[in-house]
Amino acid sequence: MHAVALLKAKTLPNVGPIAVLTGDERHLKRAAFERLAKDLLGDDEESLGLTRFQGDEAELKTVCDELLTVSMWGDRRLVMIDGADKFVSQYRDGLEKYLGHPAKKSVLVLDVKTWPKTTRLAKLVAKIGLDVECSTLSGAELIRWLIDSARSEFGKTLPRDAAALMHELAGDDLGLL
Repeated sequence: MHAVALLKAKTLPNVGPIAVLTGDERHLKRAAFERLAKDLLGDDEESLGLTRFQGDEAELKTVCDELLTVSMWGDRRLVMIDGADKFVSQYRDGLEKYLGHPAKKSVLVLDVKTWPKTTRLAKLVAKIGLDVECSTLSGAELIRWLIDSARSEFGKTLPRDAAALMHELAGDDLGLL
């Protein structure tokens, strides 16, 4: 599923015990993560059910302990690993083993740049989790995203010509647009 479709969806699809945000578009990754966090943990911005790790510093044992810990203040746990490419490479077997018997009330979110669909881990995620593609938008997709974002986030109508001019002047960076 592409991040744009996730953000437009009225209800969140079944996330399961793992969600993977893959691609290079930081704005879409941030928006997709915020949507996941809001739907899973509620509107509390400083939720006690959220834990974040840096992928180059995280250890599998610590992450699994966090996923398996029952929260006293909420019924869900969300564990995010930012820049998880190194983490996934290093702990691929352990992640597959964890996903064989995951915690019922926890969701692991991996933020990766690349996610080869041919690995056992990717196939397992496709079966029991949520794979969100956060790739760069271009052409008509980008213009449509600008128009939809203006309407949904700001309640404004952005004509197609104006959206095309914005794209021409500012480039492809969704955060800037």
